[in-house]
Amino acid sequence: RLLVYSVGEGSWTTVSTGALQPVSLLRSPDGRRLLVLLGERGAFARQVPGFQQQSRNTAFAELRGNALGPVEGGIMPTWSANGRALAWIEPGGEVARLRLRRDDGPVRDLVTITGRFQAPAVSPTGAYVAYPTMLREDWELFAVSGNGGEPMRVTREIQHDHSPRFISDSLLLGAMGEGRHQRSYLYDLRSGTRTRLHHNNSVRTVAPEYEWAVSPEGSRVAIVTERD
Repeated sequence: RLLVYSVGEGSWTTVSTGALQPVSLLRSPDGRRLLVLLGERGAFARQVPGFQQQSRNTAFAELRGNALGPVEGGIMPTWSANGRALAWIEPGGEVARLRLRRDDGPVRDLVTITGRFQAPAVSPTGAYVAYPTMLREDWELFAVSGNGGEPMRVTREIQHDHSPRFISDSLLLGAMGEGRHQRSYLYDLRSGTRTRLHHNNSVRTVAPEYEWAVSPEGSRVAIVTERD
């Protein structure tokens, strides 16, 4: 069941979720909005980042007071940093659709994806949505305008490119490499240039990175890494 506790009244209210079961909650980074992930009984408590096969969540809806808003079919919903935009993927048959909603506006279908994909990332105002997809045997990053259109290929490396997150509407942070030797790069979607954020202090090895956290205003990035 999905229950909401009123601090002022000291009471609980049960929120109807229809035929679907509440699986987990997804708060926007600014703390102002809340999604209820809906799915099958026994689904994972939290959506595992990565492959779509790891998630049994089939739908979601925003919690508005003591009721749910319209239910959207799809998986991997992702908020923008300021909670103004929401992107998700709607799988179906041989292709999947990448969808976007800004504020409380209409839902837009941005692009269709074939093959394997990972969770998208959405820029603060919804100007761009980035997503990893596997072309052959390695992951590459793509970005598409929030108005739809032809997707832009961001990376062209034989190594895996994954874990996109936006610093601003036009700056995208992405990780490259396998888990034991990942490195992060900053991609400028307008100029098509990239900048490596962290270097080893010797010339013989890379400095493997493991975690990244972007400050809310996008001015700093904290990196957990290993160095000589």
